[in-house]
Amino acid sequence: YMKKAGTLFLMLALLLRFTPVCRAEQEITLVSLGDSIARGYGCQPEEAYGSLLADYIGGLGMPAPFQVRYVNYGTDGDTAADLLEKLTGREDVRASVRAADILTISVGGNDLIHQLSDLMPAQGDSVIGNVAKLLTALGQGLSESRSLEVFQQFRNDMEAILQLLDTLSPHALVILTTIPNPTSDAAVGPLIDRYLERFNDYIRSGCGRTRGIIPAVADCSRAFASYTGEEALTFAHIDWSDLRTLSLDPHPTPAGHQVMAQTHIPLLEDRLVEIRTAWLKTDLPERQEESRASLLRRLLPPMALLAAVFLLWALLPRRRHI
Repeated sequence: YMKKAGTLFLMLALLLRFTPVCRAEQEITLVSLGDSIARGYGCQPEEAYGSLLADYIGGLGMPAPFQVRYVNYGTDGDTAADLLEKLTGREDVRASVRAADILTISVGGNDLIHQLSDLMPAQGDSVIGNVAKLLTALGQGLSESRSLEVFQQFRNDMEAILQLLDTLSPHALVILTTIPNPTSDAAVGPLIDRYLERFNDYIRSGCGRTRGIIPAVADCSRAFASYTGEEALTFAHIDWSDLRTLSLDPHPTPAGHQVMAQTHIPLLEDRLVEIRTAWLKTDLPERQEESRASLLRRLLPPMALLAAVFLLWALLPRRRHI
């Protein structure tokens, strides 16, 4: 009987030796930075475009599935200056950015809104008064000198942000998004585009970067403009036949976040291939040893139980047959 037990242990050892090693999941850290669009204002947290990107990456299959760590630091009302302050003064944000493989940034909309705040309708105005003030404000706008001043501040803040990312996370893929026009209304849409154009052209240029981190750009502005689906992409709503339904909320709906995520996905592909290829080639013996150790830990309890059963079986007195 002891011979049988020894044979069992030998078989288990051979099983461990020749069992194919399963590769552990490769962790990817995705960090969303920016404003209320990044946060997913008006939507559930899992509907924000950053969360949708994390789901997409996590859904990629073998041979090296990704375990995604997703952190969202989007904050309602944040401007580029606010984001810069976060990256400078908050250690939790800095730690997440240092660990990031992919950084998405949505910022600039509040810089635009703040520059127009004095011209925009007051909250207590009537619906008709709101529309009249909105059209007047957008039509007259700011002086060119004031508009350039606001844009210059945004540009300075973005350059400082990217310089900081050069230090904190030089190997991360940084993806900026252009600012979508919240309405396709024939009267209001072109007026808003006047203010978006300068900001979006600058973002499309990668914020003018020629060295250090060169950000990729998800052109969500053009993606929204070319959208032909039936679902509304933002919560803004202008129906001239019924002004009681007027909404000036510029935030993307869940459908809008879907479009934003789809616009980002092609920019991720090359980086995901790089990460996966590097992972498959690096420290393979160590990962194999770690996987075998994990397998051994899983097999030890049933092995011990089986050995105890065999030992009891071997030691029990046997009835002799006459």
